[in-house]
Amino acid sequence: MQQTTRGGELPKLEIQANIAARIYTSDILIAPSRVGSGRSEWVTWEVQLAAIGYAIPILFVDHGEDQQRRTALISEVASLGLPHAVCGRVAHEIVPKVIKLVGGRPDWTMRENEDDRVIRYRGPPAAARDDVLKKFPYQARLTPVEPEPTKPKSGIWPFG
Repeated sequence: MQQTTRGGELPKLEIQANIAARIYTSDILIAPSRVGSGRSEWVTWEVQLAAIGYAIPILFVDHGEDQQRRTALISEVASLGLPHAVCGRVAHEIVPKVIKLVGGRPDWTMRENEDDRVIRYRGPPAAARDDVLKKFPYQARLTPVEPEPTKPKSGIWPFG
């Protein structure tokens, strides 16, 4: 059991399910880059889940201008060729890195289920995901794109 901010206790797996759902519904994960953050079980787990489990880019933010060393998580993510960046903790450094990692203005959405029985849905538990989406509803920033109507092909036969 883990102590919550409101004084109650929740099973660790329930907390992890909620965190996994929040990461899954995100476009980017922002994590600290200081050396001590790599020793945190939670930070390490969140970075691993985002980078490897959900292929979400990670922005590591330095603690201050005088920071000389960084967490080993950065070199581990880099060695795998996963999308990431490192920056200072000022807006004019953070914003361009986020835009670059996200690829500009997002025009995609997340999968909530699979209609094809051959393809399996992989993601956080539906209850945790639904709970997160109730608290932080997903709202597409762009209007949906309507597919262009297809014209029937004309063949060499005059019939049908």
